[in-house]
Amino acid sequence: MLTTLRQIVEKISGEKDLSKALQLVAAKTREALGVDCCSVYVADYIRGRNRLVATDGLNHESAGHVTLKFGEGLVGLVGKKKCILNLANAQEHPNFKYIPEIGEDEFKSFLGVPIIHNDRSLGVLIIQQKESREFNEVEESFLVFLADHLSSILYAAEQKVESEENAEPIKCSFGSGGIAIARGWVWQPHMNLEQVLLKKNNDRETQVELFHQALFQLQLDIDSLTLKMSSNLKNGELTNVFDSYQDIIENSDFSQKVDSKIYDEGWSASSAVKIIAEQMIKDLNTQNKSDAAADIIDLARRLLSRLAHSYLEEFAFSEPVILLAEEITASLIAELPRERVAGIISLKGNATSLAAILARNLNIPTLMGVDLAIDKLDRHLFILDGNRQELFIDPPVGVITEYRGNILRDEENTRLFIAEQNDPAVTQDGVKVNVELNAGLNFDKDSESVLSMIDGVGLYRTEVEFMMHNTFPTELEECVHYEEFLKNFSSTRVRMRTMDVGGDKPLPYMPLDEANPFLGWRGIRISLDKPDLLKTQFRAMLKANRKYENLEIMLPMISSLEEVLQSRKILDEAYKEICEEYSAKIAYPKLGAMIEVPATMFLLEDLAEHLDFFSIGSNDLTQYTLAVDRSNSMVAKLYDCFNPAMVRILWRLYRICVQELECPLAMCGEMAGDPLGAIMLISMGYRELSMNYTEIARIKYVLRRVDTRELAEIFKRAIKLSTTTDIRQMYVDYLKEKGLAEILNIK
Repeated sequence: MLTTLRQIVEKISGEKDLSKALQLVAAKTREALGVDCCSVYVADYIRGRNRLVATDGLNHESAGHVTLKFGEGLVGLVGKKKCILNLANAQEHPNFKYIPEIGEDEFKSFLGVPIIHNDRSLGVLIIQQKESREFNEVEESFLVFLADHLSSILYAAEQKVESEENAEPIKCSFGSGGIAIARGWVWQPHMNLEQVLLKKNNDRETQVELFHQALFQLQLDIDSLTLKMSSNLKNGELTNVFDSYQDIIENSDFSQKVDSKIYDEGWSASSAVKIIAEQMIKDLNTQNKSDAAADIIDLARRLLSRLAHSYLEEFAFSEPVILLAEEITASLIAELPRERVAGIISLKGNATSLAAILARNLNIPTLMGVDLAIDKLDRHLFILDGNRQELFIDPPVGVITEYRGNILRDEENTRLFIAEQNDPAVTQDGVKVNVELNAGLNFDKDSESVLSMIDGVGLYRTEVEFMMHNTFPTELEECVHYEEFLKNFSSTRVRMRTMDVGGDKPLPYMPLDEANPFLGWRGIRISLDKPDLLKTQFRAMLKANRKYENLEIMLPMISSLEEVLQSRKILDEAYKEICEEYSAKIAYPKLGAMIEVPATMFLLEDLAEHLDFFSIGSNDLTQYTLAVDRSNSMVAKLYDCFNPAMVRILWRLYRICVQELECPLAMCGEMAGDPLGAIMLISMGYRELSMNYTEIARIKYVLRRVDTRELAEIFKRAIKLSTTTDIRQMYVDYLKEKGLAEILNIK
């Protein structure tokens, strides 16, 4: 036996991967002692739980997912008391905790040994047997010796987390919300579908009752989340993200199908949920409805967790943390205790996802599209920089100190920006720049304060309304929505963009099965292929504008004159219908187009004859010009509006539209809200910049401290340069000369 122990210790000591070492312990211990199961739980002091990290004998999918609160169950008792627990019939013990779906039902005997280092419990090592018996002294001694060795390994792993340092940041595809410094907290679903072991149960009535109790509790929780979101956000519309959950529960045949699986085929409640959910997910993925499939996955996880009684105090950590997950959902963000979440890191997701929208509105620093192995990053220290879209993992002390200083400076600088946010954006040489708002959400409670900051609404994303529904909204629903916004901003011009979905903004109820959606069916292409949809939107806009007459309409993704002519024809038809319905002539809105497709540059003269204005969408224009998928972390570094090709395109657009055609030209892409991007645009001659609400005060502060004559001279030199770095540096140097680089955190 000693030889076997020595061999196990030697093998795990030579294994660099902790998870593999612990799995090796479970497998070799089970084999050496001839028991039916061996498992290792590790203490997680941030969450106050013991987590099953390795097992040989239980459902292997449970490893990493099953947790027990400190003191809960037999494992919790061993960890809390720091004593050996040897039971012939574990299920009779008052502290026994039944965890369904991990395959523990058949085990009777239990031996648990604490893993202790310097009187601190680091975990629990257990073995189990199907037959009812007490384990002997040899088996106890074996586990005690092994647990003692494991304590050194787990302690060393803790120290490694504390000491590892990395000064190089990781770039991400999307970031927002500023800077956060905190320990990482890897979120994993309470119960994954993969964890569920399919089992039959003869007590069908009880299983159906358990399922409906869990379903009822879930409905109550969703109602609670909806109320919570309503109180936390100024915009009540975002509570609609839970409509799909209610729709699945109340209107779909999900419940009926689960009942049928239990009654007709004798499956347990958890097994029936798994079977039906997986079938629905498969069907939705086949239809390319990935968002709807994600809702089913999340709903099924929540039901399984309630059936397993494991949906308790998931966020009961003691200090603010940075939440890491493979994919952050809007419902998960709604559950978070805001005061304990310093930031969010999601491997999947993009700027237009509902989760990203919620995070921005709750002002949570967020990074999405991160290439990380998050399962190994629990409790590591992170610096999350949403402004620069960068992430540091276990950074050196010097970097931490620098960023803590940045946080304090950001807070002070924000106060400076806000103090001047209502002042006009007039440069030092007296040039007025129109600073406008990009919006996709209502500002119903703050419209007056927002109006005092802006010169108009340069982009209203009407697709947000479509994303908040489970089917296409009716004309009345659209009209009510648009009218409220036009009313709130009645004293200024509002440019509403027609539905711009597709690409990275799919609608869950409109399947798009495309190999390359960014080059496929999106924007105006969808609207013109569904002319009734576009006419409905035009009619809703025209009706909403009757009282306020502050509407302008903008067409997305224009790449041909035919698209403009077709759109104008549909708008004319809608206008004529509305005038007839109201027996009155209503205001005919100006019509403009987004410049996002490079082909548009060569059609400007033709398009201008039929349009009233242009607005540049720098995000897509940069992406298409440079052939860079900005959501792809592998090439995201190539996405740069200071690329010489982009600079020359922007200059050509300004020269033709403004100087030659005398057609109004605005910038409403992310470039307008970036201080460097904004001053480069000003140096070319642009005088209309539209941006997100959070960027307005900062950009206006910068514009009031620059001189357009000086910037024009810089541009004369910049347009002749051939590298991205050289062009960018010219504008960085200018901000340094003006004393603005430090306050903007630009190096």
